[in-house]
Amino acid sequence: MPDSSPQIRIDIVSDVVCPWCIIGYRQLERAMAQTGISAGIRWHPFELNPNMPEEGQNLREHIMQKYGSSAKDSDAARDRLTALGLNWALSSALPKPVAWSIRSGHIR
Repeated sequence: MPDSSPQIRIDIVSDVVCPWCIIGYRQLERAMAQTGISAGIRWHPFELNPNMPEEGQNLREHIMQKYGSSAKDSDAARDRLTALGLNWALSSALPKPVAWSIRSGHIR
C-alpha cells in the first residue's frame, strides 16, 4: 500500500553565497532521507549583505564589522565552517577571503 502521509512544504530563504545555508540544506536532505519524509522545497532569495561595495571587502574585516566579533572569533567560526564543509563534501562552497557584492545576482 502506498504511503498516504502528506508531503510537507519547506520554504528556504537563502543567499546563494552563504556556506551555512548550503550546509543546512545538506543536513535537511540527509534528515529527509533517513526518516523517509517527503518535502516540497521552495527557495526564496535573500541578500545577506545588501550594502556590500561592488569591489568587495576582506571577509574577516567584514564579519568583524557586521557581527562585532574578534579575530579569534572569526578564526574559530571559519575553522568550524571548514570542518562542516569538508564533512558535507562542500570544500568548493567554502568562502574565499573576500566577500563580494552579489546584488546583480538578486536583481531580475
